[in-house]
Amino acid sequence: MVRNESPNAALLPWKATPGRLRDILRPAGQPAVTIPRNDAGLEMCVAWHVRHMCSSQCSRQRDHKAHSTGERARLLAWCRATLPTTTTDTSA
Repeated sequence: MVRNESPNAALLPWKATPGRLRDILRPAGQPAVTIPRNDAGLEMCVAWHVRHMCSSQCSRQRDHKAHSTGERARLLAWCRATLPTTTTDTSA
């Protein structure tokens, strides 16, 4: 496992999203959820940025870095639209 030592505080409402992210991103019997892309056009690693941990074998490990302002905004908007929260989102 690798750890995000500089997480984005705005994403904390989704850190403890119940269940496995993989089940949210690829729900059984439904189309896969579209994952936001970073400025390089690569899919963002939702686990790294939202849960602050990820596999060292992650296929999206090139996104295991701090995001630009635009990337942070895209991921925050995606989380608000896609993930259930466990705490209050006060970053609006």
